[in-house]
Amino acid sequence: MVSFPKRREDFVSKRIFYLCGSILCLAVAYHLGAVQAVAQSPVRVEAVSIQNVSGGGLRASGVVNRKFYYVQDGIVHPYAEPIPGKDRIVASDPGFITVVLENGDWLQWNGGQWVKIGNLVGSP
Repeated sequence: MVSFPKRREDFVSKRIFYLCGSILCLAVAYHLGAVQAVAQSPVRVEAVSIQNVSGGGLRASGVVNRKFYYVQDGIVHPYAEPIPGKDRIVASDPGFITVVLENGDWLQWNGGQWVKIGNLVGSP
């Protein structure tokens, strides 16, 4: 059975209570949505490198989702083969199509696959 407030003050205080509760729910929903939206950023570029080419041009390289991208004269050249390993990519070179992983591994594209050249810090 529903009971209605008998006095006007009870009716106003009940409305204020519901209003505050709904604002709290909206604030919590916004907070949860904002935290999750940050984790879903669309593109994250790693290891960007830009170089001057003789003759005044520029070339650049970078890695997105473990795929190497090379840009020269405004033309993007993506490399289909993903860079092996799980370590973060910290450096790239558009001239020699090489990357350095966070653990020091130095990899180069040989035309068909990524080949390990060595390790910059000498670890296995």
